[in-house]
Amino acid sequence: MAWTILSSWFFGVFLTSLTGTVSYFFWKLLELVMERKKQFRWIVFSGKLVIIFYLVPVIYLYIYFSEMQVADNTYTYTKVITPILLYSIGAAFLIWLMGFCVGIARYVMQKHNLRLFVSCSVPADLKINRIKDEIEKRLALKQSVAVRLNSQCSVPVVMGVRKPVILLPEQKYDEKKLRIILEHELMHVKHRDLFWKQFLFWISKVHWFNYSFKLLMDDINGWNETYCDRDACYGEMAICTYEEYFDTILENARVKSNESLLFTMHLYENKKGIKRRMVRMRHYHASKELRKVVVALLTVCFVGASSVTALAAGEGVLEGYDALTDTTLNKLAETDATDDVETVIPPGTDIGIVEIEVPAYTRTYMDWTIPGDTGYRTGPFWVTKGKKIVASTIISPTNKFINLGIIEPDGTRRQVSGMGAVAHTFDINYTGGYCVFVENRASSEITVKLLYAAE
Repeated sequence: MAWTILSSWFFGVFLTSLTGTVSYFFWKLLELVMERKKQFRWIVFSGKLVIIFYLVPVIYLYIYFSEMQVADNTYTYTKVITPILLYSIGAAFLIWLMGFCVGIARYVMQKHNLRLFVSCSVPADLKINRIKDEIEKRLALKQSVAVRLNSQCSVPVVMGVRKPVILLPEQKYDEKKLRIILEHELMHVKHRDLFWKQFLFWISKVHWFNYSFKLLMDDINGWNETYCDRDACYGEMAICTYEEYFDTILENARVKSNESLLFTMHLYENKKGIKRRMVRMRHYHASKELRKVVVALLTVCFVGASSVTALAAGEGVLEGYDALTDTTLNKLAETDATDDVETVIPPGTDIGIVEIEVPAYTRTYMDWTIPGDTGYRTGPFWVTKGKKIVASTIISPTNKFINLGIIEPDGTRRQVSGMGAVAHTFDINYTGGYCVFVENRASSEITVKLLYAAE
């Protein structure tokens, strides 16, 4: 049972990763349009909306609710997992778990290295702190940021969510360039970029197998940098020109950044990133911000289109899952030495089996109208080894064939066939969650009255 739950959970993770990938590529199309219109703020905002699709199991919920019928405790039985699918998904879960554990082990090592790195720092002098305080006040930061000098640091770094810290290389600073450096790093604090970097890090541990999420992380981090560049060079909070700003960054680029620190943002990270930022800023003009109504409308359209696309993908997954279920289905026809276990009752015969005495808390009655070539199942219920499941049905019209059976915890289906009235007693060989199902083998609709009990 635990193995089934874990496998189903991982299946949900996989489908959620698929949903996120669909949303990500849809967002990339919008990014091209909005970048030309210089709507950087909306790009940053909508990029973070994509994260929702990596968190909310849209397709998994779609598959789950698509099999639920109007009647309580009634499901289309085709969506249960088969043994082969169970073991395949279970094997994939073990591979995922290994990758997840490797990611956690790396996190522990990186966290240790970060603490050692920070321990090499000392508080910055009064001049640096004075400039920092002025910028904090101008940016209206709600929290104070510590500034420290670090002998191991090659480029300026900002880190920390609750207690942010800026680490500067130990060297003499021109006041103008120092202001630019501190402005950029404090802008990250104002935009809460460090929170998003940490948040994305933990989600990436779950979706480590999905390269699209790594691309999303790189895109969001890149746009966070661009957003800081924009506020530093243009608009009401601008403190310098484009040339002065990137001269300072490129000066730091001459010193190779060799730190691979956890949850940090560098003034300069790599050549590709700085080139992309410079191109975005070189031709930037302070375009008019979108109105709130337009932003809301665009957001609704983006989320709606992503959801519809994800649901369309979910429909495809649903059809594929049904095909795999039919291919890998393990059906066992019930046989027994005794004559009263497997029973087919002709029409008109007294249906005494329906009156079977079972404890009230285990007896359940269902009245189903089942479409042609369709099966319904009950929700799972717990049965211990050594007990029996007694099931009986009355079918209308009486000349239609059905399969009556149980679904074991591993997905195996044990069944008997008949028409008119069918009853059977199933021996339980191991403890777990069981379902009772009825499959309509006719092409037309039938009505089934089902009584089942665990005793």
